[in-house]
Amino acid sequence: MTSQFPVVICATGYPLHADAIRTYLRGFYGVDIVQHHNWQDGIARIQHIANTQRVVALIVDDTFPRDAMQLAAWMQEQHPHIGLIYIAHELNIFRVLRALEVGFLGYLYLGDTLAERLKQVIDHTRRGERFLSQTVMQLYDRYVCYRGLFTTLPKALASTFKMMGEGLSIQDIVERTGLRVEVVYRRQYRLRQHFGVETNQELVDLIQQMYAEPKPANTGR
Repeated sequence: MTSQFPVVICATGYPLHADAIRTYLRGFYGVDIVQHHNWQDGIARIQHIANTQRVVALIVDDTFPRDAMQLAAWMQEQHPHIGLIYIAHELNIFRVLRALEVGFLGYLYLGDTLAERLKQVIDHTRRGERFLSQTVMQLYDRYVCYRGLFTTLPKALASTFKMMGEGLSIQDIVERTGLRVEVVYRRQYRLRQHFGVETNQELVDLIQQMYAEPKPANTGR
């Protein structure tokens, strides 16, 4: 049955997420839930809904079993008017950056209050405007402060730096980029030299120290 409201697709592996989002948006948007699991990623269902209904936004959370960035690329190509929103239960600035680069306009953190904001986020993305939730914005502001530490790197090294910051293994980097393993090793060696560390783990630790999730404010009573 077609909704009388504009439709928001919610792709989640958490039934409680689906119920909460439907409650938050009741009376403003219809919500079509696409639940996914290990044997069914939900992409075909998402594509069907996007092709047959008046969809204004797609919400994906980090339970999605496929690379949500690939889904974003398809949506941008086929339905560029649909606002893409990502919800994460943990934060990593380089994942945020990649999501923004591929077309996600909203990036939300489950630790922030979403009940009052979710409609506002969808309204923003419908207009093509970016919306980062409070903690994500703090993380992004911190990145802006520190990015000068690596933006002078050659583009290839900066790209590898970001992927290591996302937590990708060498094999993950190879699969994403198509580079040979030796090329990735060589770039990581140059990064270690640049930052004055001896191991990749030390390099990752350095990245995480610079761009760690902001600590919640102490609201002592």
